[in-house]
Amino acid sequence: MDADECADAQEDTEDPEKVQAPSFVYKDLMSVKSCLQAAGWKIKEIRVDHPQYAEDQVIEQFPTEGTAVVPGDQTFEIKVASGYPEP
Repeated sequence: MDADECADAQEDTEDPEKVQAPSFVYKDLMSVKSCLQAAGWKIKEIRVDHPQYAEDQVIEQFPTEGTAVVPGDQTFEIKVASGYPEP
């Protein structure tokens, strides 16, 4: 994931003071962290055991893609595959 996808996120059509959240789903955690950091956003990382996804692959995010968010002042909750099957 390119850091510019966060740093230069698309302006929200309904609120020009906000931008649209990019999609982090199915992306590698390290590239997502770099992207979030480039935009000044914070991350809350939650590890999830799931047999269908590779370790450190993002499997869910909140706010979701396309949601209007405040530039530089947003925390994203990211669910990340642990690489282990469900217990």
